[in-house]
Amino acid sequence: MKLRKFFGVALTAALLTGCATTVTYKVDRPADLDLNGARSIAIESVIVPSYSRYSSKGDDTVVAQYIENTLAKRINQGGYYTVYTSRDRRSNADVYFDAEIVVFEVNDSSRQVKVENPNYIPLKPGERRVEKRGSNINTTEKYIYETRYTRKVHFVMNYSFINGINDKTIATKQCEFTKSSSETTDKSSLSDPIDLLRYDLNCLVDDVLYAIQPYQETCSVTLLEDETKSEDMKQADKLADKGQLVDSYRIFKRVYDQSGYFVAGYNAALLQLAMGNLSQAKAEMQDVYKASGDQRARDYIDYIDKEIQSAQRLQKQDAARR
Repeated sequence: MKLRKFFGVALTAALLTGCATTVTYKVDRPADLDLNGARSIAIESVIVPSYSRYSSKGDDTVVAQYIENTLAKRINQGGYYTVYTSRDRRSNADVYFDAEIVVFEVNDSSRQVKVENPNYIPLKPGERRVEKRGSNINTTEKYIYETRYTRKVHFVMNYSFINGINDKTIATKQCEFTKSSSETTDKSSLSDPIDLLRYDLNCLVDDVLYAIQPYQETCSVTLLEDETKSEDMKQADKLADKGQLVDSYRIFKRVYDQSGYFVAGYNAALLQLAMGNLSQAKAEMQDVYKASGDQRARDYIDYIDKEIQSAQRLQKQDAARR
């Protein structure tokens, strides 16, 4: 599963609580698209524009092949689908990935920059400059102009997911990015378009993977700091910081049950969330909100509801593949 990082409501809590303990955990997420139990996907050849600037070197084709190969490799590594490519003979894939590069422009530009002449030789008082014949080295000018080159690539691609049974479009998306190279005085050393686009193309592949298969997301919750200086609260916080969530939870819950202390109950509910016990987390946070009326608890109840919906959607996607 692909890994995403996510902080959500925890970020707001962190801003409110300063240097409080943050607990990170991983959550399995459903694919962004519901593909009705699909088990195979065909990666069609990415179509390149009939006309594109700087196309004489075939850079658009290189980019298209990179997308096809990287996507097929990454899906294969995940083991979630049987993958067919344009090199395979097949006609019965459950889902088809169709893509077309609609804009592929590579523009090289240059500018003149005034710089200090590294070969400049200042004259001593009374000295007369004598230029050597046949020399191409400029020693007379303190400043010279050098040409600096930059390459910019503009890329736009439309892609769709097609139902292999009825040929209906499931979803259509577009990606667009523009990348520029660093300046160089040697035009021949300008980065190839594929190298300029590689990072963004890998992000594009990530987005496709998020769309078609479950992935794992790194989340976090930030515990509230204790203002009572209680030894029990301090111990619970230390245990949470070490990742001993069950033991930490038990102490927070005991303190809350005995005293009704909001921070203890709030933190206990958050640890239930971090441990993946969503229904228990919601029930405990509702109890804390009912007793305190604190908006922070209300916000997390809404957040937990969304987590429950996400988990249910993942279960449905898994069930459809059985």
